[in-house]
Amino acid sequence: MISETLKSNPDIFLNDISAGGAPNFTDTVKPFRKCGATDESGFSLVELLISAVILLVISQAVFGALNRIQQTASCQAEVQAVVDNTRNALRLVEGCIRQAGNDPHQTGFEAISIVSPTEVRIRSDITGSGDRDKGDPDGDINDSWENISIRYNSNKKRLEVISRNGPAQIIAENITHLSLKYFDADGNPTNSGSLVRKITVNLTGTGLRKDPLTGKRFGVQLESAILIRT
Repeated sequence: MISETLKSNPDIFLNDISAGGAPNFTDTVKPFRKCGATDESGFSLVELLISAVILLVISQAVFGALNRIQQTASCQAEVQAVVDNTRNALRLVEGCIRQAGNDPHQTGFEAISIVSPTEVRIRSDITGSGDRDKGDPDGDINDSWENISIRYNSNKKRLEVISRNGPAQIIAENITHLSLKYFDADGNPTNSGSLVRKITVNLTGTGLRKDPLTGKRFGVQLESAILIRT
């Protein structure tokens, strides 16, 4: 070590000797530094806080978008359910009205009785020749679904069918409107069941959930005109 120092700094060694002192090697010693150490410092507390805030904002945006997507998907499923429910209700009403007046044995009953704009009574001979409620028309209207009333229950928001004097059966729920209009052979409105040749059915179904974008419940309105057999 001394020889190497003398070779690199001979003047220092000679000066120290000439002054009567011991050689001074202090100037040649450098501070010890660990391998791989640098002068760069880590993140400050302010930088960490800023990073955390940015991450929080991004997370809120992502979760907000996912929530909206989930709400939209749920709303679309609700819309489809409302449409299907309303269509099925209308098809059942159409089928019952189309059977009105079916009287192959010429029994001579009245096909339509107008009760109100939201209720109609329908009579038809469609079964009964076999076991009860089975087989072909049997000349009476005492079997199931041969003498029925279709009505709208505004209190419970549903369509109901009543077979003769039996209990009400639910056709469809979540129905918010039913309108029945009766027309004669010339297309004029009539209040006489014997003159009815066409019935217009206007039906509205509504969902239970609100649209997350509009805040309103989805509704669908369907209409059908059914001719009465003569």
